[in-house]
This record gives sequence, C-alpha cells and structure tokens, in this order.
Amino acid sequence: MKKLVIFGNGQIAEIFTYYFKIDSEYEIVAYCVDDEYCKKKYFKKKPLIPLSKVKKKYSPKFFKFFVALSYSENNSKRKKKYNQLKKMGYKFANFISSRSNFVSDIKHGENIALLENLSVQPFVKIENNVFIWSGSVIGHHSQIKSHSWVTSGSNIGGNVIIGERSFLGLNSTVGHMVNVGQNCFIGANTLLTKNLQDNSVCIVNDTKKFKLNTKNFYRLSEFK
Repeated sequence: MKKLVIFGNGQIAEIFTYYFKIDSEYEIVAYCVDDEYCKKKYFKKKPLIPLSKVKKKYSPKFFKFFVALSYSENNSKRKKKYNQLKKMGYKFANFISSRSNFVSDIKHGENIALLENLSVQPFVKIENNVFIWSGSVIGHHSQIKSHSWVTSGSNIGGNVIIGERSFLGLNSTVGHMVNVGQNCFIGANTLLTKNLQDNSVCIVNDTKKFKLNTKNFYRLSEFK
C-alpha cells in the first residue's frame, strides 16, 4: 500500500482517517501538526509529528501528504498549509469515494476530497485542495477553483465557475452559467442565479418558528 501522512489532528482528520482506511489504497503511517499544537506523541494510535521534524522522518520521496483541515477563515488555513508542504517537496493524495458517480475524464488536481453519493458530470474541472461533500451535484463543464469547499447537498449547474477559496453551504444551489468570485461565502439553502463578485456573502434567513408548541401543533394536525 502507498504510505500517507495526514496533516491535522481534529475532527476533519478523524473523518478522513475513516475514509482512507475503508476506501483507499493508502496506509496512514503518521499525523503532522504545527509545532505549537504537537502536545501529544500519538493521534489515532499513530505517531504525531511536529512539522519541523516531519521531513527527516517521512521523506517526500516515499510519503505523500493529505491536508485534512477545515474551511476555517474561508479556506485560507488549508491553502496556506497545502502551499507550505508543497514547497517542502511533498506530493498529495486524493480521496475519491468509490461510491460516487463521476465520469472518468474529469480533470482534477491534488489533495482533493470527493465523498460518497456525488454526481459529477462530464468535462468538469476540479482544481487543487478542493473538498466536495456527500450528495452534491456538479454540472457539466463547470470549474471548481483551488482551495474551495462544497458542503453536502449542494447543486452546481452547468458551465459554472466557483472562484478560489469559496464556500458553499448545505443545500445551496448555483444556477447554470453563473460565475462565483474568489473568497465568497454562500450560505445554506441559498439560491444563486446571477454572477457574484469577489468577497461576497449570500445568506438566507432561518425558517420562521411556528407560533404553536409541539403539543398543540400535533393536536391540530392529527388525523381524525
């Protein structure tokens, strides 16, 4: 099996530990974090190595990395760590679920995550360090620029461009032929049908709470 070091020791690292173990050709041999966060010697029963020492123990000639960080600061932290490790000479693993539906001729970069139950249509281009979560649809001829994060249930139409470091929330929808700028935040359940400039935020209000409590609501809605 190919040897893998995961950067991170939080929940995202836990999630991808699970995925790589059950559905990949990689063996996780260690975890790595920045020196100031390396408080323990082990994580998930594997060595936890400070970044300053990782190259000596796990050479880029023999080990790949996967940066398992969240969309914190609109993906800036994950971008920074990806670029730092790349300068150190590392290549990166991808996690592409065997339970996703995508055509073989899509173009994609490295350090990407495509989770289960995706539908990725022909002629899609997914750049480096992009995470696309379960149940999303990526329409034909669309491009997802580097370091973006597409959350579960998102729907992206055909010929769409999602700019670098953008975030799409749960069940968001981007219509056909729409361009989303860099560093945009598109909230849960948002519908976007027009182009969006860089650094834009689109959110919708929460569902309004019903006036009746649960007991009275069920009393009124009960079948007779």
